[in-house]
Amino acid sequence: MLEAIKYNLSRLADFSGREDRPTFWWYVLFLVILDIVLGIIVSGPMVVGGVSSAFSAAQSGASDAEVQARVLQQMAPHMVTMMWVSGGIKLLMTALVAAAFVRRLHDSNSSGWWAALAVGAQVVTLAIALSMVGNIEGTMAAIASSGDTSPAVLQQVEISRLSLLGWIAPLLVLVFGVLKSSPGPNRYGEAPQTS
Repeated sequence: MLEAIKYNLSRLADFSGREDRPTFWWYVLFLVILDIVLGIIVSGPMVVGGVSSAFSAAQSGASDAEVQARVLQQMAPHMVTMMWVSGGIKLLMTALVAAAFVRRLHDSNSSGWWAALAVGAQVVTLAIALSMVGNIEGTMAAIASSGDTSPAVLQQVEISRLSLLGWIAPLLVLVFGVLKSSPGPNRYGEAPQTS
């Protein structure tokens, strides 16, 4: 695994040649773990603040609606920052996997331009998500002041429909990432040596 990570990190801008399945998938696993760890770090302060507010409100004898309002008031300011930082992390992960994915495509004798479709889908998904930041912030503020959660439910339905677009990039990586290597040399170079 470490060899696959080192290999890919040393070739971040190298879109030529081929990459075998094990090298690619060990690197992808590393990026998934890194993404999860960074996500926990980014969301940690917001979650801790929300839980702390909930306990404090519950201990003071607040009603359920008051507890929810306090939690949302605590979380709302962090939500915008968290969404922007998360968007930056997703762009970073996309950049880190791009060259490896192109080389993996080449190994199955597929055009590297398929990676452009995956990157494009990821960028569009991020743009849509970030364009909704203001709406989400407004909804959270409205819930915090009124206690009515119905706007959040409606917004969640809209976000769920739009999130389907976010599955295009991972599905492309999965489908093309598992294709068998073309035997021997192909138009992209010699067969990679298995890690």
